[in-house]
Amino acid sequence: MMNRFSALLKPASSLCDMRCRYCFYCDEAARRGQKSYGMMRPETARAVVDRVFACLSPRAHVNFAFQGGEPTLAGLDFFRDFVAYAEEANRGNFRLSWAIQTNGLSIDEQWAEFFARKHFLVGLSMDASGEFHDQNRLDAAGRGTYSRVLRARRALLRAGVEVNVLAVVTRQMASHPRAVFQALQKNGVDYVQLIPCLSPLDGTLAPHDLRPEDYASFMKDFFAQWCMSLRGGGQRMHVRYFDNLISLARGGPCEQCGASGQCTPQFVVEGDGTIFPCDFYALDEFHLGNVHTDSVEDTLKSEGMRRFAQDFAPVDAMCASCEVFALCGGGCRRYRSFYHRKSGYCPQRDFLMQAAGILERLSRYMH
Repeated sequence: MMNRFSALLKPASSLCDMRCRYCFYCDEAARRGQKSYGMMRPETARAVVDRVFACLSPRAHVNFAFQGGEPTLAGLDFFRDFVAYAEEANRGNFRLSWAIQTNGLSIDEQWAEFFARKHFLVGLSMDASGEFHDQNRLDAAGRGTYSRVLRARRALLRAGVEVNVLAVVTRQMASHPRAVFQALQKNGVDYVQLIPCLSPLDGTLAPHDLRPEDYASFMKDFFAQWCMSLRGGGQRMHVRYFDNLISLARGGPCEQCGASGQCTPQFVVEGDGTIFPCDFYALDEFHLGNVHTDSVEDTLKSEGMRRFAQDFAPVDAMCASCEVFALCGGGCRRYRSFYHRKSGYCPQRDFLMQAAGILERLSRYMH
């Protein structure tokens, strides 16, 4: 029995009302036999809850997170019913928490009120400023979406919802770290997750895709801006990766999946109940089962999980001799394929060699 569990649901599968140029899940879905598994039906949603609760010890903590595609396309009633069923079925005194990642286009006062009442953590995709956001985050008609995302964020904040910003670092953004930092500051962003823009699984590069050296340069300069803001006495902007590095520097835990080189299988549930081990690897070869037929324990012992565990990219000689390996551990498996694209060079090492000493000093007083 488990005392902590996270489930990642895709209630609208890969369906989305945007056409972002860099969407990794769109690329991923196109590489499997079934691109979209359709909208999640009520019986599938209940089966997810039942399977998760069956593997938990009393008073366990369970987090249900919703992602896409665009999860809000499932409709507000889907979320109301899901939460109501989970709360009613919770006879083990489990501690329930909720999170959603959304593009914001559907968010209005009704959504915001629901998220506030049920204490959802909302991850809102927003690439810092209109200049960067509208280059790649387009709606189905090819129009920029930045102004609509800002409206959604204002509605969420008015309702008292905890909002984290997710910003994809593209090649265009990587050339302007100061402008990115200032845009986030101007918008009053308290929490941000910087996500490197990954090339498609076949390795082809598009104009927005990062090169390893671009990423290192951006991270070093963005980190310098962040440190200057701290020294200036400004309100601290929590950058998820920096927060995790500070925790690791003082010997603490790392909450961000893969940030310390540890890959913990996720419980990713597609629209029809199909289960995968990781959002980055929701591919046919890593199929683990289905919530309608398989328990959590069954998925952990499945052939797909065995294949996923065996297929980890090995830590190479560059990692083995790296001075900052303790802060990285090789990083996320999917990101590692990007980090090591250029032979003999690692952007993480490049960044951490500059930042490690500062992070160690910050770890003494910053929590």
